[in-house]
Amino acid sequence: MTAAHWIAQRIVAGEAVAKLAKRLVPRTDVRLHRMTNGRLSLSAMGGVKMLLLTTTGRRSGLERVTPLLYVQDGDDFCVVGSNWGDPTQPAWALNLLADPNAAVDVGGERIVVTARRLTGADRAVAWSRLVGAWPPYDSYAAKAKDRELLVFLLRRAAA
Repeated sequence: MTAAHWIAQRIVAGEAVAKLAKRLVPRTDVRLHRMTNGRLSLSAMGGVKMLLLTTTGRRSGLERVTPLLYVQDGDDFCVVGSNWGDPTQPAWALNLLADPNAAVDVGGERIVVTARRLTGADRAVAWSRLVGAWPPYDSYAAKAKDRELLVFLLRRAAA
């Protein structure tokens, strides 16, 4: 673990900072990612990988873009609907449940993906890898109480 990664984890662990980060980090990450063609983000500075997920709003039908931390699974991506430990599921996760077709922007490349919610042993393996990349996910899960954090595999769509 890098020093930057360790510092980033400690910063977001504090409740007041987490509230502020929840508002600022996603917006800033989207802007930085777009301005630098995926070369720069606050998340990357914190030592984690970040992608932009584009889903279709389940009620509006509009495109919705969300920056997410991820772990690589071969050519695919694992993401978790932590919503910073809030008691409600994040909108992007509900959008994927309604329509699993999406796209990710990562490393300057746009990739069409199909989402699959992971359960059971598949979820456990992915969860372990996600927590290994970003340990605060464990505290988010505890904070979310009765809400299970949804874990998805974003698989590249067939060409």
